[in-house]
Amino acid sequence: MIDKSKLIDSLQNLKAELSCSGKSDTADFFNNSMVSITAETNQTSLKKLLEQICSSGSMTQYASFTFKEEQLFDECFDEAKKLLSVI
Repeated sequence: MIDKSKLIDSLQNLKAELSCSGKSDTADFFNNSMVSITAETNQTSLKKLLEQICSSGSMTQYASFTFKEEQLFDECFDEAKKLLSVI
């Protein structure tokens, strides 16, 4: 079984930071991703969800992420890439 806990923690931290800065739509995107990744047991579907996280980097520009939010996103990206490498 794949350990998704580090990614889940990273997504929770990012969601919380985005919520605090009033970026609720963006926070909702990462929250929904977190909920889906947590519940997903099918590896093909999980892979698609992880790829979605990895391809959402442009959101950091469009949503005007702060430096801290970018760092938190980078943690999510790194954890998603690690999981993709073992699927």
